[in-house]
Amino acid sequence: MATRIQTIWQTVFDIVKTIQDEYSHPSKTKWVYSSFPDIKIEEKESYPIIVIYSPDLDQSEPTYDLTENSVSIDIEIYATSTASLDDLTDRVITKIESNRSTLEGAGLRVPVLKSMSTATYRRSGMKVHMRRMTYSFNLVYAR
Repeated sequence: MATRIQTIWQTVFDIVKTIQDEYSHPSKTKWVYSSFPDIKIEEKESYPIIVIYSPDLDQSEPTYDLTENSVSIDIEIYATSTASLDDLTDRVITKIESNRSTLEGAGLRVPVLKSMSTATYRRSGMKVHMRRMTYSFNLVYAR
């Protein structure tokens, strides 16, 4: 099972990580992570941050009748302005939608943005906006 989880995560991570190359940020070259980074986050220059968490996989074993399970994966975006948060959210959605063939190569079909929530925090006198997006997929087993 570990290989399946790693493959799912790596596929989604690689797709979302391409935003880093397209999105201009003057002081950061890395801001897409697998867990919340161990960096100073009290400064505006520390943002944006995108975190792609390990997927949750329905543990049902494939059988003759069951050829797919559901998978969900959370993506969190942190930014210091709502405009940046919205822009990055749109970019993540576009990347997931436009890379269906890459997802299908990892056995992931029917990407659905299942839920989205937003929160605002104060950190060292600065507002930090966070959005959590939960995607679900059908994981299809090869026969």
